[in-house]
Amino acid sequence: MQDGVCNRDNEDVDFAVKHRLLSLGFYFGIAPFIGLVRRPGSPLTAHHYGQSLALFFVLLCIFLFAAGFYATGTILLLYFPEIYGDFPFDFVSMIIQLCVFSAWLLVWLICLVLAAVGSTWSVPVLSRIARRRWTARISTGWVLLFTTFILLIVVLGLYSTSLVADREAPGRVYMLYDDMGFIPRWVFSLGFMTVSRAANERWGRGSSVVAPLSREALRHAFQKGRLVFVACHGAEGFVYTPRDSNVWLAPEEVQSMEKGSDLQQVYLAGCDLGVRAPEWHAALSPAEIETFDRLSATAEHIRWLWLEGPERVAALK
Repeated sequence: MQDGVCNRDNEDVDFAVKHRLLSLGFYFGIAPFIGLVRRPGSPLTAHHYGQSLALFFVLLCIFLFAAGFYATGTILLLYFPEIYGDFPFDFVSMIIQLCVFSAWLLVWLICLVLAAVGSTWSVPVLSRIARRRWTARISTGWVLLFTTFILLIVVLGLYSTSLVADREAPGRVYMLYDDMGFIPRWVFSLGFMTVSRAANERWGRGSSVVAPLSREALRHAFQKGRLVFVACHGAEGFVYTPRDSNVWLAPEEVQSMEKGSDLQQVYLAGCDLGVRAPEWHAALSPAEIETFDRLSATAEHIRWLWLEGPERVAALK
């Protein structure tokens, strides 16, 4: 009889641990996938299933809020630069988004602790959201879509990286980038993917090179490349090259660099480089140069890469 009691106690412990782990998993995004099979049956898992969907619904609202801020900032930058310049939009946007996301992260941590200790205490705001079925449906759908999107990004990131050659290879098209110390190379390879595909289809594999921005990388690209996309920061007509001892690169210095006879297109993405557009054109002549005499937006560079870039590759001699 005593052995039976012990076995029952062990089973109860295993059951409790299993349901606590499942409840924890809901807050890491598995709730929609579990819900596709069956709804959790125990009070603990049912509680955290609904609360996790409510929490991810709030995260969706935060993402939409951030996307709205980004779109508004881009529109102001491109079409109403005076307003954008007079109002510290980027700073205000960053502070608001940081505060909102930090609050969400704090609630997420509280929910993890509650799930870990087996508590069914309801977070006040989340409990109200969880009672509405339509929020659960929206949350389920968007988490499934978001997971699919992440998997797609991983696949495309691996694929785009496979398209580009080593940084020392002699390519036909180049992307030189300032990673700001934390952005991985595959992000830039992904952004350059359509250009890389167009180049490889025309000249064969290894025709595309994606490498960190430096003076040496620029010399190499200008000597070997036909199209060079420089994903850089700029100010007052100078390119910012953080990997070099002298971080500000002037067009006069570029003019003294050796350029190959095949160089035909240079895209300088940095802000305010166009204020010295004549000097940049003289430094890289006879190549066609694209600069901005204002703050430039990431969205317009992505549009160029994905829509215009392949056409520019096709037009190269």
